[in-house]
Amino acid sequence: MVQPGDLLHANANGIVLIPHDIAEEAANACEDFVAVERIYLDYLERNDSTPTGLADALRQGKEAVQRLVIRD
Repeated sequence: MVQPGDLLHANANGIVLIPHDIAEEAANACEDFVAVERIYLDYLERNDSTPTGLADALRQGKEAVQRLVIRD
């Protein structure tokens, strides 16, 4: 149940409740996560897509997310 004052993020993947104590950190990470998504989108927008190329883009995205997750 959604309560007044709840901070929500919603997109095509679903909705998540963001705790207020990490709201600033979450907002600061948005540009970094958009950059990760750009890896996938850039690949998908190309005309020479291959299964190997897709696997490489997915690996690059996973590595980028891991760098975000373990940052200070």
